[in-house]
Amino acid sequence: MITRFRSQIVAVFVLISCTFAIEAAPPERVPVPADDVQKKVETDVRALYRTEYSKKSAADLKALAAKLFQLGLETKGDPASRFVLFREAKDLAAKAADPVQVLKAITQLGTEFQVDELALKTDSLETAGRAAAIPSAQRAVAVAALSTTDEAVRVDRYDEAVRLSALAARAAPKSKDEPLLKKAGAREKEIREIAVGYELMKPSEAKLKIDPKNDAAARVVGRFRCLLKGDWEAGLPLLAQSADGKLKEVIRQDLASPKLAEERRAVADGYWELSDGEKGTVARQLRLRAYHFYRLALPDLGGLALERAKRRVDEFEPPGPWDHLDIGNAEVIDDFIRMSPSMIQTKESFTGPVEMRVVVRLPANDIRLAGPSGSSVIFNWGDNPQELRLHRPDGNTNEEKLGSLMKAPIQALKFNTWYKLRWRLTASECTVWVDEKIVLSEKGKYTLTSKEPMRFFAIPAGVDVKSFTVRSVK
Repeated sequence: MITRFRSQIVAVFVLISCTFAIEAAPPERVPVPADDVQKKVETDVRALYRTEYSKKSAADLKALAAKLFQLGLETKGDPASRFVLFREAKDLAAKAADPVQVLKAITQLGTEFQVDELALKTDSLETAGRAAAIPSAQRAVAVAALSTTDEAVRVDRYDEAVRLSALAARAAPKSKDEPLLKKAGAREKEIREIAVGYELMKPSEAKLKIDPKNDAAARVVGRFRCLLKGDWEAGLPLLAQSADGKLKEVIRQDLASPKLAEERRAVADGYWELSDGEKGTVARQLRLRAYHFYRLALPDLGGLALERAKRRVDEFEPPGPWDHLDIGNAEVIDDFIRMSPSMIQTKESFTGPVEMRVVVRLPANDIRLAGPSGSSVIFNWGDNPQELRLHRPDGNTNEEKLGSLMKAPIQALKFNTWYKLRWRLTASECTVWVDEKIVLSEKGKYTLTSKEPMRFFAIPAGVDVKSFTVRSVK
């Protein structure tokens, strides 16, 4: 996941150029500069900013961290200086209890240098947690720790996951945010259960590498991946190989990638009923998988089936507003997130017809939705904000080649105004709405075969997103 995210950050800057050329490969990471080289640069930087380093308030540390980070971005052809500037920005931001700047600096270090990003994030967020002195800072630390916990789980780094979830559980009570407190406490308990399950699973994983047809090992590994870790894509084939009874039947239906609402509802019902015989994380993961299929089915259900599905969705505590997304370095502010020039994407991969909806506010021109097979929609295009640009889904995503271009005149989106944007993409239709008014529509024949996350790009800094949702459609 981390490698894929780096390549997507590169894609953002390719998009900024507006050339729509094939994406360049990410730069190769270089070794960390030697200690003596770092020390020399550090001495120079601290001498240059002696006055700023002498100030110790959180606001002053935060300002200096931002200044050094920007200076690092502007420093060209000098890897040692860039490394030290980003490292200093990280350390100062941690002392200022500014986790957003901490993660930005570490992501930049990880993009350019051979560092262990997750270890740096864990250590620095713990420092930020100790420095946080007010509820809003504690809340920011808890949110960042929870997000990084998810990253640690995805790459099976459970020592870090346990430390991060414990940090979130310590910070959340001081944030005076009751929903966050509840979420952090539950997540810490869940992470400890997953960490124990991982250690118990490892011998079976080793057996499976030697003998892929070992059903007993496949059952243990499949149950861990699906029912503890929540990695259904990796775990489903193993459970399909080894499960029996009701679970085997539901998994068979799941792997068939159902498209009809009734088929999706049947899969959701199956997982929900299985959860009644489980407890703890296993029960939650089964209900979360059921929730996933209920969410897909709800728009096209009716009558009693619709009411039953609604009640079960209401009964199960749904994920938080951003839990279905990888939000990268975006900052959570009240009920929206504020993006730097970056990208957010769905954790789930989609194939076939989809509809994307985003509620967004711009401070400047140029935002983009990216769909399957090289498709994208560009609002307030930088060179001409009154031109809507749509790339059809006839490109090649694996090669990062965007599809053929279609243009339409459009009234430019006003700055500092919330808009509801919608894009429906099917095998025969591309339609775009702004505040529920169609601004572009084309009938055609499109091949939607790639399976990938759906993405939203913010080219300018400060773009605010209140929601970003994606659903499969008929």
